[in-house]
Amino acid sequence: MLRFTKTGVLFSLITLSVLLLNSGCAINKAQLNRPDLIDKNKKVFIYGHTDAADINSTVKKNFIRLGFDVIENKNEAKLIVDYNYQCYWDVFHYTCTKFNMFVTDVMSNEIVFKTKFWADSPFSASTLINNMFDKLEKEIDKTTTQKRVTQ
Repeated sequence: MLRFTKTGVLFSLITLSVLLLNSGCAINKAQLNRPDLIDKNKKVFIYGHTDAADINSTVKKNFIRLGFDVIENKNEAKLIVDYNYQCYWDVFHYTCTKFNMFVTDVMSNEIVFKTKFWADSPFSASTLINNMFDKLEKEIDKTTTQKRVTQ
């Protein structure tokens, strides 16, 4: 015979609520268009401003984590990072419903890679951005591994 405690039922309801909030129509992807330009162009300039959600700082930290040199002078950059987002204050933290990022090569004006996130999520804005950069890192690793194997 199954016995339900108040704590067990409460835990089950909370878990179910989080799962339902995190499901539904969502897009979260990273697309690498020109992997050949990433190895050569490590200096990036990031457009953006500091705000309460601290998006710019999270983006900068992730580019540094991936091995890019984030610079303050746009004229020295090889890649330009531009992003847009829609975030709001949740009960505990800022969360985003939209975050798009485009990285463009300065010389060719081609989009080197882009990321896209559209969804309602209970996770913080920094967690969502970090997850997107994890996906981007996997794409970069996949293409650089393929490049080494074919050489």
